[in-house]
Amino acid sequence: MLGLALGAAIIPRWLRAASGRSLRTFALLELGIAACAVLIPLLLAQLGEWYVAIAGDLPAPPSATGLLPRLYFALTCLLLLVPTMLMGATLPVLAGFAIRVVEQTGPRIATLYAANTLGAAAGALAGGWWLIPDLGLRQSTLVAIALNLLVVVIAYSISKNSERAQIEAYKAQAASRVAPAGSSEWHNRRALLMLAMTSGFVALTYEVLWTRMLSHALGSSLAAFSTMLATFLLGISLGSLLSTRRLTRPLAGIAYATSQLCVAAAAAGAQLWLGQLATGLNTTELATRAIIAMLPATLFMGAAFPLLIRLMSDHGVESARATGQVYAFNTIGAVCGALASGMWLIPTFSFEGVARFAVALSLIAAVVATWRLTTFVAWHKSAVSAAALILIVAFRPPLPAAIIDASLVDDSTEGVQRFLAVGRSATVLVKERDDGSFYLRTNGLPEATVRRIGMPPVRHSQRWLAALPMTARPEARSMLVVGLGGGVAVEDVPDQFDVIDVVELEPQVIAANASYARWRAADPLADERIRLIENDARNALTLTQRQYDIVVSQPSHPWTSGAANLYSREFMQIARSRLTTDGVLLLWINAQFINESLLRSIAATLSSVFPHVRLYRPEPLELMFLASETPLEPERSTLQTRSILTRYPEYFSAAGINVTEDLAACLAATDEGISGLAGNAAVLTDDRNLLATNSSPARGGMTPDELERLLVSFSPFTATTGTEVIGKTAVARLPLDLHYLGSRIALLGFTQTAAQFARHHRDEAAGVYTLAIGLESAGRVTEAARLRETAVQRFPTDADLAFAHLRPRLLETSRELEKSNLPYYVRGLPDSAQAVVLGWRHAAEGDWAAVRSLEPRLAKTIQTDDWYREAMQLRVEWRTRMNAGERATHGREALQLVDRIIALQPSSDLYVLRAAASLALEDPVLFLESASAFSTYEIQQSKESATNLDSVGVRSIRDARRRGFMQAIETRLLPFEENRSAAVLRQLAAFP
Repeated sequence: MLGLALGAAIIPRWLRAASGRSLRTFALLELGIAACAVLIPLLLAQLGEWYVAIAGDLPAPPSATGLLPRLYFALTCLLLLVPTMLMGATLPVLAGFAIRVVEQTGPRIATLYAANTLGAAAGALAGGWWLIPDLGLRQSTLVAIALNLLVVVIAYSISKNSERAQIEAYKAQAASRVAPAGSSEWHNRRALLMLAMTSGFVALTYEVLWTRMLSHALGSSLAAFSTMLATFLLGISLGSLLSTRRLTRPLAGIAYATSQLCVAAAAAGAQLWLGQLATGLNTTELATRAIIAMLPATLFMGAAFPLLIRLMSDHGVESARATGQVYAFNTIGAVCGALASGMWLIPTFSFEGVARFAVALSLIAAVVATWRLTTFVAWHKSAVSAAALILIVAFRPPLPAAIIDASLVDDSTEGVQRFLAVGRSATVLVKERDDGSFYLRTNGLPEATVRRIGMPPVRHSQRWLAALPMTARPEARSMLVVGLGGGVAVEDVPDQFDVIDVVELEPQVIAANASYARWRAADPLADERIRLIENDARNALTLTQRQYDIVVSQPSHPWTSGAANLYSREFMQIARSRLTTDGVLLLWINAQFINESLLRSIAATLSSVFPHVRLYRPEPLELMFLASETPLEPERSTLQTRSILTRYPEYFSAAGINVTEDLAACLAATDEGISGLAGNAAVLTDDRNLLATNSSPARGGMTPDELERLLVSFSPFTATTGTEVIGKTAVARLPLDLHYLGSRIALLGFTQTAAQFARHHRDEAAGVYTLAIGLESAGRVTEAARLRETAVQRFPTDADLAFAHLRPRLLETSRELEKSNLPYYVRGLPDSAQAVVLGWRHAAEGDWAAVRSLEPRLAKTIQTDDWYREAMQLRVEWRTRMNAGERATHGREALQLVDRIIALQPSSDLYVLRAAASLALEDPVLFLESASAFSTYEIQQSKESATNLDSVGVRSIRDARRRGFMQAIETRLLPFEENRSAAVLRQLAAFP
């Protein structure tokens, strides 16, 4: 925009030397713009190479606040200055051609300005919705060059016929020109130019302000931004047409003052309306209402520009110079408005403060125009001034809470606000939910859920961001993470890591993490190994020579500004160059924002850079690609005697990875499957990045079922080629417990994969076991029971099937255990399983000493056993049932045992046991969070299945537990954590 201003200011002087040959000059300007479009990309690439050569090879990724990044930015701006100056000169040049007499100034300038702005709006829409998505950056540039050349041909052809007449008119008007105006006229012109600058400042301030606000509800994708920009430009274009009437200078002054009053009023109304838009509306409705809200203000902004030029022009021959001056000052103001609002005003004063400031500027401009440009009597001018002052004082817009809470995704906005900051690139919001967790969002999009200290472990997919690559490279000692988010990925990272670099673009995300650091279970900001780098990830990686064993890329949602560039081939090449020889890259993506074609393109892009790629799915819609130059076999490495899982059991247990099968259950594709998934899909590049143009929640991504149907064909455990089962791959040949593996696949919700696993795998008993688990998890309990009844007769030696079959009658069976007429499948159970059956009877009788005596047998249970959960519950419960002295001794053991299983498959019983362990430890924080987790779980269960409340027995047990929790909090724990205790009590009281 600075180039536009300089071009508009300088070219009019050149026009005098052109002696009226304006249209030919316009053709030359367009030709110059086309030439720049060819040269600038080449020069920018060369400048980038020089920048890396001078500033690169640093020992660690740099911050963006140094001198060299700023110098590079300045040089880039200088290169862009040339074409933008040529663009800025085009409107004044056309004004010199179109206007012959002073009376034409207003109407023709308005028409030219409207046409120019309308073209800009069309270009924004075409670029964002068609050219860049379909053709890419390079071919879109070629289209623009072709249009430039077409304009050159048309302008030059017209100039041949009109040049002589224009030169004659120029000479005639020059001869009749009056002497330069005196000092009074000069001061008036200076006031007009200051008003032009103010108008530009206000216009861009509103544009930045409303774009930032609406990004919460509409997103910040290329298409959304181009639509917003086009709307703004369209309003300005239509507004300029309002000024096409021929006005005398006094009337033009009144019209301009009126336009500024109208801008202030319309902008104030728009701010108030936009702040309340985001309640119960879909994306289309939001966009429509946003356009309606902004349009009146932009209409009056557009009307101001031609009026100022009319006020500056005394003669037609002056029109080009006047247009250039007004355009230059207006654009300089716009530059200042864009920079000031984005870099300082909005981060400092938030949305409502900037809106108030901008409205005040418009009102001040109206007052100045009233006094300097109109012929009103003094008391009229004083009345306008008083009214403006009252409006400035009275307009106090509230924080636009509704739109800050808005989200493009189906996301809860419940919770108490704990942090809010409007940063330079994003609005960062932290809320504390009823369950005590902290929920971080940027521009309305969910980034992370952070556990509170004392909360039970949860199978958090963001834990996988570091845990998964660690299983592939168990000896890794250095890691770089792109995007801090909630800091979950770098919580409690094992002590084997010496270097953990985290690159974060928005400083307010770091501030948000600091705001709840004292309450979180683990504070990554307190970890001395973690180095926070405020920079763009690509820039930071390009300028360092440091090599990492692991690079984790968890950019924000792929359609957001800049995030798509972290999925392109160029970024992956940069990441590969910063990996050690056997280093691994993890790339995260959420499938709900992409379609099948985009997912295939991501696979194709990774495969074009890395020879070995795998895909994991820890949650139904969350995907994590692993890529490396050397083979990836995390399942094999975790089966070793001294694997990373056994070295750091608590860390991996918190991620839901206790055994190799937990990891394998999430494996969606190995190298072979990735090759099939990629197929002939388009590779994502900086030139044509389909993620930037084709991904957004509005376009509709994949559902869990759609993703499941796609990926089931590539699973190493289920996929088939003709009649050959790809179970012969190295992964499928590993010594995995197929019963447990199948059950984990089913319990994760991968129903089609589980069904295919059951149908095609070599172990038929494991297949039937998997089918039964799948039916049960889908609520088809009766069918699951019938299937197991048949299965235990068909596979009489299968202990997992046998125990699963007797589980519903566990107490009854335990009472019959010593009788000789027990079913054969019970008599054949392993010793640890028989200990569970016997322990269940002792527990029912309240004989905890007897349960304790079974500890050596119960401890033989391994996680892949079907009875592992029941064994662990017994081991926890007897530890919490001892007398006071012994409870304290065994409380820590009980807590570790229950937390190990609670992350895999939470239940109401487990939360109660955890609370009991907390009481044994006399830890009020642990108890409170266990009670909160119990409440959250029960409320969620009641919402998902009304049948949970049908049983009087179930309801009475639940209510008794609830009353017990409430009584304990009220009588014993309230003084320790008063605020949190009150919140948990409200949760428990909210039971349906």
